[in-house]
Amino acid sequence: MASPKPTSDGTNEYSAELTVPIQESVRYQKILLGSQYYCEPVQRGCGELERRDCVASWMDGDEEWFLCRQPKTLVSKPAGTSKPGAVQQAVAIGVWEIGVSTLVKVSSYINGVQLEGETIRFVNERQPLVPTTQVIFEWIDSEWHRSFMIMKRAPGHLMDDVWHELTEQQRKDIATEVAAHVKSLSLHTSKTLSTVDGHGVQGFRLVGWPPLLEIINKPRWIPWFHPIFEQDSFLAHLRNESHMDPPDTDVDFVFYHPDLTSHNIFVRRPEDDSERGQLTQIIDWESAGYWPRFWVATCPNRFGPFTVLSCLGTEDGDWYTYLREALELEGFMPQSEWFTGFVIAQNKLRTERGGEKYKEWLAALPKI
Repeated sequence: MASPKPTSDGTNEYSAELTVPIQESVRYQKILLGSQYYCEPVQRGCGELERRDCVASWMDGDEEWFLCRQPKTLVSKPAGTSKPGAVQQAVAIGVWEIGVSTLVKVSSYINGVQLEGETIRFVNERQPLVPTTQVIFEWIDSEWHRSFMIMKRAPGHLMDDVWHELTEQQRKDIATEVAAHVKSLSLHTSKTLSTVDGHGVQGFRLVGWPPLLEIINKPRWIPWFHPIFEQDSFLAHLRNESHMDPPDTDVDFVFYHPDLTSHNIFVRRPEDDSERGQLTQIIDWESAGYWPRFWVATCPNRFGPFTVLSCLGTEDGDWYTYLREALELEGFMPQSEWFTGFVIAQNKLRTERGGEKYKEWLAALPKI
């Protein structure tokens, strides 16, 4: 499935599209999961499933679910479309419901990509008070070039969905709680800009996009991740990308989740205005890793995805303001003016380097 083909220079090329699209990763004949596993439920009092090849089990309401290896008699190619129940689907990622309180998240994968479940385990072991996704089982399906993560549904409500119900104070309460967790996670440091397992981090808002030819020639489903930088090489890279001096920063990089948007945060729906705003879970840890300290409070800004999606076009969706102010109280100072200049200078330099073809590509990008 989209296997790499050797080339004359010894590198591998991937096919432009995944042979089995992400949207067909979860198929509902026994609920097939990729090419390796299937899962199915057994209601209480209805006997036991043959557990010989089972690798994990969990309770979902009155049913016990078992994850088992696919026998050779099961067809490993999709038969029709997936059963409705998809929560999210895109070219390189999808989330499906399994039962009532369980989800399976599927992401495209190549060697060098950090597994989200490993990052979550890192957080659970070192900062157990941070409310993370409850992971049941995770694996890599090498044949289909993707990873699977079975997880419990987050408690509470997506903050984006209940934002309009929250008072000013409740929004501040949630931002304060998130910022406190950010500070506790930042106590864990590294000499390199990298993931917890030493891979390159994902996300290009700070480090910048790869060369144009790499973007054009690489299939869309392949994840992008950065090279691993040490402090000196990282600062040199920022100067090269913008011809600007980077802000002063600590010697070590700090652990940070740079995607703390309103659609990655779950909260308790308040029963009345006097109730304190309460965080219930933080999700989507794919881009978490060791980042420069100045990025912690600079990342949430009005140019990025930190505006509440349900409030687009209004003045009420500035989650980034609440979060940034809470982070400043925890000692993280934003470098907004520098970042704005960096983005402008970087785009100008890349346009000059890439010519007209780059201008066309840049104009088609979503606005940050």
